[in-house]
Amino acid sequence: MEAPSVLAERLLRPTEVAEMLGVTTGTLKVWRHRGDDFGPRYKRFPGERGEIRYLLSEVEVADVSKSVGFRRMRETHQPLKS
Repeated sequence: MEAPSVLAERLLRPTEVAEMLGVTTGTLKVWRHRGDDFGPRYKRFPGERGEIRYLLSEVEVADVSKSVGFRRMRETHQPLKS
């Protein structure tokens, strides 16, 4: 019996994303709080801590898009579902 072909996407912590993009976790926080859809998309999970996670595919797009700017990247990709 074959396993179903379900692709589970990896969720990254802010420290991992910061390292991949060559920025600090503080920079990621500033981007999240800008309020104008700047930076890679993220998901805040419910709970007391409200942990932040980024989809690997979104971070990879952000890494490629750094030269054209994050706003332009946001125009071409759909938002994350809650």
